[in-house]
Amino acid sequence: MYRAGCHSFIPGPIADQHRRQNLDWFDLSFGRGTAKQEDFPEVLLHDFDWDAWKATQRSEDIRVPFQNVQASSDSDRRARIVWALGQAPDKIQWDGQYTILKDEEWIGRHSGEQLDEGKIANTARMPISFGENTQGQIYYNPTINKPVPVVIWLHPYSHSHGYSIGYTGNYETTKLIYYRLAQLGFAVLAYDQCGFGERLLEGPDFYDTYPRWSLLGRMVHDVRSAVDFVVEGKGQATGERPKFDKEKVYVLGYSLGGTVGLYAAALDERIARVASFSGFTPMRTDTDAKSTGGIRRLWEWHALQPKLGLFQGREEEIPYDFDDVLSLIAPRPCLVVSPMRDRFVDLDDVTACIKRAGQAWEAKGNRDGLTHLTPDDINRFQDDQHEMFLKWFKALE
Repeated sequence: MYRAGCHSFIPGPIADQHRRQNLDWFDLSFGRGTAKQEDFPEVLLHDFDWDAWKATQRSEDIRVPFQNVQASSDSDRRARIVWALGQAPDKIQWDGQYTILKDEEWIGRHSGEQLDEGKIANTARMPISFGENTQGQIYYNPTINKPVPVVIWLHPYSHSHGYSIGYTGNYETTKLIYYRLAQLGFAVLAYDQCGFGERLLEGPDFYDTYPRWSLLGRMVHDVRSAVDFVVEGKGQATGERPKFDKEKVYVLGYSLGGTVGLYAAALDERIARVASFSGFTPMRTDTDAKSTGGIRRLWEWHALQPKLGLFQGREEEIPYDFDDVLSLIAPRPCLVVSPMRDRFVDLDDVTACIKRAGQAWEAKGNRDGLTHLTPDDINRFQDDQHEMFLKWFKALE
């Protein structure tokens, strides 16, 4: 039984009705009381039936329109990626509408941060709404009056918390990436991606609403909308927005966010730099025999790209791979961090992919624009990883 909110926070504390419902379920389980099984309908929030999805597709939707496996040009690469992300609808729910997340609602998910808010020097937070009523926050340094670079922060797989910190043993608000970057003079735009955090319930019926799109396509779309907010001012804020340097819009992503960030930068040239931590392993070599779980992670477990299911067991026929995604980012600066002990990647495959993609940077006159770091570490994003990002960023200035 899903109940929105945290243990006792907004949108409401645990009420008597919740307690009664829990006790009724115990009574049913032990064969007592008057409750019936139908009083407890099962709702699976993360269940995805690929065969049911396929049955909704027209033949032209799932026919691979490319004759050769390898792309022949940047425009060909882009067409393949767009095809795999699915067809966006003409109109998206909440199009043209904005509502701001109330502070008490934000506190429900970010209670630990709220305790420290106001105590962190040279930081401020501003609720915003952009795109199709996507609600987020801008973290910034209010003492800076000149235009500042903007970092769009893309969170990992974190269904309950979204972009907020989860349960950790060393929780310190000052060490959260968005507060840390704000102190250093960046404006950080943070929001929950589709199907996560405050947007958790957008996930279960996504393909009923948008059968020909993909969750990954929606996530990339939301990054573009975030860039629209920064560059074109599309959206709303609760006060006077910080001054943004519209030529310096960057994306920083970890895990799922690292994947989304690379796709977003490949398809939106307004993104000046992108950093991806633990963001991918090449798809054509990612079979069920790999300890990563194979491409099944993308098309079934997380339902990010259903079209990849068409290539299960013949992954080598996928019409593009991450070297194509990376190549579209060239010659802009790009950081890829692949920890040696990340169980979700094959490091040899990633290294070979980076080598292939590096040719695009050489061809476009910036051979040092693609940076690949392989620390002896696990899949995580904490202080050490923050320092990697800042060191890479400073080296470009």
